[in-house]
Amino acid sequence: MRFLRKYLKMTQVEFASYLEIDKTNLSKWENNDDKIGDQSDRLIRSITVALGDGLKERMEEVVRVFCRIHKSKRRPKIECDAESLSVSYA
Repeated sequence: MRFLRKYLKMTQVEFASYLEIDKTNLSKWENNDDKIGDQSDRLIRSITVALGDGLKERMEEVVRVFCRIHKSKRRPKIECDAESLSVSYA
């Protein structure tokens, strides 16, 4: 979570405003003090791809893995390389 927020160059307050949550909730997620819900997970991924430099063309690929978020105990992993603007999913 923190990586994605920092990748977008946002403060906790800014990112929390996109999610319509309090920054304390975001802090709990970033510090693994609270579990991120499935819907929030999808929203976070959508925001990251929509606002991340050079990632918009990957939106379809991100949306296609949404169905695995709630069906799997292991969440799909998204890795972004800010320098090469590459994204990979596992």
